[in-house]
Amino acid sequence: MGSGFLKADMEKYSSIAETVNSRGDKLEKAGYHAQLNTKTNTLNHFFNGGGIREKVECLQGSRYRVRDKMYSGKE
Repeated sequence: MGSGFLKADMEKYSSIAETVNSRGDKLEKAGYHAQLNTKTNTLNHFFNGGGIREKVECLQGSRYRVRDKMYSGKE
C-alpha cells in the first residue's frame, strides 16, 4: 500500500502542493491558522537516515534529491 501512495505523490506532487496551499489560504482568510505550507518542488514523503528526517526534493527528468544525494524515479 505504501508504494502506491509514494507513486501517486511522485506523479502529482505539484498539484497536491497547490491544493494544500490553496486550502491553507482559505483557512487563513477565514481567520484560522494554515496547518500546512508545502513547497511545489517537494514530495509529501520524507527520507529518514541517520536519525535525520529530510524532505525529498523533486528535480527535472524524474530525478529526486535528498541533501547531496540524487535518486532516479526507479530508486
